[in-house]
Amino acid sequence: MERDLYLCAAYIPPEGSPHSDDDFQTLQASVNELNDAGDILLMGDLNAKVGNFKDYIPFDDCKHIDQYLSDNYVSDQTINRKSESKTVNNHGKQLIDICTSSELRILNGRFIGDLLGNPFCFQYNERVQHNS
Repeated sequence: MERDLYLCAAYIPPEGSPHSDDDFQTLQASVNELNDAGDILLMGDLNAKVGNFKDYIPFDDCKHIDQYLSDNYVSDQTINRKSESKTVNNHGKQLIDICTSSELRILNGRFIGDLLGNPFCFQYNERVQHNS
């Protein structure tokens, strides 16, 4: 690999939890710091529902926006992401903001093991399907 790979595990409490703080701001700061040093694999439970929101900037290769992008910005060549869930929450919007600003991509709904983007959560040591 040309760059170091940072494996990052994170947990962000659900919205409204008394344990919530500026978790996404802290996560964004950490991602920014690590992004300068190498590549990032962020995993964990962020309690973020992103629905079908895009985790990249569509049409970022258009000539009229090139003036606003940094010199080292690489246009997205995306693999479409599927999501059975249409639900979006505030955590999801914040996660999408981090993805678009840091060029991170959500793997759920894109690769083998979850090509359909099935919504799920883990509760009491078992997988529970949600049809939301």
